[in-house]
Amino acid sequence: MADINIKFDDKPSESLQTGDLIFYTPTSVEGSYNTNNYNANIIKLGILKSITETDGKWELLIDAFDYAGEPTVNDYFFFVKNNAVNTSGLKGYYSEVKLKNDSVSKAELFSVSTGITESSK
Repeated sequence: MADINIKFDDKPSESLQTGDLIFYTPTSVEGSYNTNNYNANIIKLGILKSITETDGKWELLIDAFDYAGEPTVNDYFFFVKNNAVNTSGLKGYYSEVKLKNDSVSKAELFSVSTGITESSK
């Protein structure tokens, strides 16, 4: 894998962090908008190694995959979180919930739900 530096004038997303997978797709100008060509490929560029800011400019250092092409100025970049690290939901073996109505008037509970993630077998 080879390193690629990509510079941006605007700050990247707050949720972008090292280890995220970076993609890009070519765009074309239609009217006053840059749009994705629906026939264009989405290219998996590589894994983000670092994010640095210098004088209001942002630079991403990406560990690019060997088969990834070189991005151009007007390409649209996006990222996917590393799901081995960034999981959501509670994990564990046991949970207890107590619902209490502290009002003096009648109250009706419409719905209760949960999300369960199996943490081990």
